[in-house]
Amino acid sequence: MHTAERNSPVASWTSPTFVLWRLIPLAYGVFLAGYLISIVVVSAGRSPRLEDGIMSDLLSRSDNPRGYLISAAATVVCGLLLLPTATLLQKACGLLHYRWAVLGAWIYRVGLVATIATGASTPFQQPYVPIHIYLAFLAFMSLVAGLAICHAVVALSMPSARLRHATLATLQVSVLLYLTYLFFTPRYFDGRRWFLAVCEWVVSALIVSGTVSLIALFRGWQLYRGDSCEEELTTQHLSSPRGQEIKVLRGGKAVPIHEGL
Repeated sequence: MHTAERNSPVASWTSPTFVLWRLIPLAYGVFLAGYLISIVVVSAGRSPRLEDGIMSDLLSRSDNPRGYLISAAATVVCGLLLLPTATLLQKACGLLHYRWAVLGAWIYRVGLVATIATGASTPFQQPYVPIHIYLAFLAFMSLVAGLAICHAVVALSMPSARLRHATLATLQVSVLLYLTYLFFTPRYFDGRRWFLAVCEWVVSALIVSGTVSLIALFRGWQLYRGDSCEEELTTQHLSSPRGQEIKVLRGGKAVPIHEGL
């Protein structure tokens, strides 16, 4: 990859270091801060309850009239900031298995777009209308499915990381199956709405941990093509369909072998 391409804004925004240490903390920090402020607003004057953490209610103009714009803005900003993450997933996992990487990254990207659409549209809808339910499920299920595919690609291609990423892939698949069951059981949370809040935040935490784990792995690779690094640490040959060699480096600017991250 040429120096001009490597120094372009797109390359900078999709570099593992920038995504891991800048975009992800900023995105999830905005998300968490927005929803926590919204919870404080909606529970003002009384003791907080678990039900106050239901994301759909926090986005609702009728359930949270004074704070819905805060959580809606946090959702949209978080989704927008994470879009470069999908590009990085596609490029990095593509060194291991191109087709599955493209599939996983695009499903993850669909989840981010659905997240943005949910935050942008829900405040202008009545609570729990079908379009909101479909968008919310699409967001959660797509993010989980995309991560499951990417974790599986890593687990099948890198023996040294197999246990951790196979475990994460299994967790993501389990959550996907559970979400599928919930989609076809609309009255599942009747009488226990507090459990809806717990499920939403647990799934969100799993998405965060899955994303961070993958990006941290890519950052640790410090992929090298041969023209921009200072100190070589070791070399790994991955069982990749493309036969790529990945050199793990310490120091210098990281680029991938084939195209560059």
